[in-house]
Amino acid sequence: MIVDKLENIDKYPQIPLYARSFIKNLPQECGKYILAEDDFANIEEYETKSHQDCYFETHKKYADIQLLLSGRERIDYTDLFGLDVKNFYNEEKDIAFWFNSKKESVTTYLDGTNFVLLMPNEAHRPQMNYGLESEKVKKVVVKIKI
Repeated sequence: MIVDKLENIDKYPQIPLYARSFIKNLPQECGKYILAEDDFANIEEYETKSHQDCYFETHKKYADIQLLLSGRERIDYTDLFGLDVKNFYNEEKDIAFWFNSKKESVTTYLDGTNFVLLMPNEAHRPQMNYGLESEKVKKVVVKIKI
């Protein structure tokens, strides 16, 4: 996982130029945006949830670039080893879910000034409350096929 300020996004050559350009000129409307043949972005709004109501997820085909247009959100990260399967891998949706474990994880916060880059098989638990209360966020997830 990489966490950095949005102003540094050009320092990451593993993020294609068209994805960096999209991120720098983000539309405000929710929806799916096609960036390249296999790459796309989703912009959506939702309410963050309590830690206990969120699960780790992994992908096999796509890397995620996640950032917020509004609101604040907590994301936890850990390696995949030792997690228990909640939902086996769904190839069509490119996602598997994992039960919260007693393993330690790294916590980071999205606040509209930063982004995270998550590679396939990096377990991450997004959509969590920044603090004690749920809040409405508008989030961008850019999916880059690996």
